[in-house]
Amino acid sequence: MLFAVSHSQSLNALPFEPPTQVVWNQGKFKDQFNVQEGVKSAEKFLTANIEEMKMALRAMGKRSLTELSKKDLVSYDELTAKMVGIPFSFKPWEDKQIEK
Repeated sequence: MLFAVSHSQSLNALPFEPPTQVVWNQGKFKDQFNVQEGVKSAEKFLTANIEEMKMALRAMGKRSLTELSKKDLVSYDELTAKMVGIPFSFKPWEDKQIEK
């Protein structure tokens, strides 16, 4: 969220200071941070996330988040899959000799 809020304003600190100087409370450019612009950026970010979730639900044939269950989840990371208790979706390629 911090990146989304500050992204459009991060150029205020560049090229000589890191972009974080705009959003940190003790940053050199904290006075140049426009709160209203940050709020608009956060709103756009959250709205985009909601729309992406809606598209994903429709792609799975669901109509609402209440229809989503743990059975619908998989992980591309084996450690995460084990920790959360969901299936690991990646199957490594098996070495097969190509016949000539």
